[in-house]
Amino acid sequence: MMRKIVLLILIFIGMRSVYGADDIVVWHRTYEKIALIDIIEMAAKLSEPEFGPYTIRPSRVIEQGRAFISLAEGELLNVMVAGISSERERLGLPIYVPLDRGLLGFRVCLQNKTARSLKKITSLTDFMNNRIVVGVGSHWPDREILEYNGLKVMHSPVYEQLFPMLHKGRFDCFLRSMHEVDQELVTYQEYELQVDKYISIIYPQADFAFVSVNHPRIHKRLQLGLKKAIAQGLFSEHFEKYYAATLKEHNLYGRKLIILENPDLSIEAFDAINEYGLASFALNVPKRP
Repeated sequence: MMRKIVLLILIFIGMRSVYGADDIVVWHRTYEKIALIDIIEMAAKLSEPEFGPYTIRPSRVIEQGRAFISLAEGELLNVMVAGISSERERLGLPIYVPLDRGLLGFRVCLQNKTARSLKKITSLTDFMNNRIVVGVGSHWPDREILEYNGLKVMHSPVYEQLFPMLHKGRFDCFLRSMHEVDQELVTYQEYELQVDKYISIIYPQADFAFVSVNHPRIHKRLQLGLKKAIAQGLFSEHFEKYYAATLKEHNLYGRKLIILENPDLSIEAFDAINEYGLASFALNVPKRP
């Protein structure tokens, strides 16, 4: 009889814990990237003493353009990680810690097998004079950055469609972050793509976590957890584990580096990238009020 009572108490406590847990619903594309979901999980775990239990699960499949609208509503998802822009900062509550230390802005050209060599490209002027067309997502902040700096772009609202478009020669270069491109080569190997070895285009941009405005508690929770991760050295360990090897593999410092300006970067995002990022963008300082 006593065992049954104890069992019932344990079940009740377990049900109570789950029922009162913060339900963190992460955009499916964020959830699929182990480095991103690992640091979201870390932040949630580190803030358990202050905020209690939590659950983390993926959202249903939602395209990026629609995902931020869904984030603002806070029903289909309440957390996502993506590049930052002023519009996205209005739609969600950003946490000003670049989760990838700004590696999202370190780009290499993904090309098809018949693409011309970029070996002789040494500057932005060369890039434009050679009429190189860059593929980009229609709703990505990168599109505005590329167009602002004078590059010709071709865009699609559907991320997956950009790979067959590149394969068919609709554009010359699909600029991908160094921490994205290796997995994409595997996922889309049917299109026989390759990574250019000679140039890297760099601009201030990073993966930031955004939380629904209708879930301020989760925002406070993850923000606290990330601060703890930084203070305890776990943030640096996470970068070393998931990202550091990428810089060596793609020979960043052996490439011609072409620096672009980001015209749509808030002061808070700029300061965060400069404080926690891999590079300082002193020449791209946004105007302060």
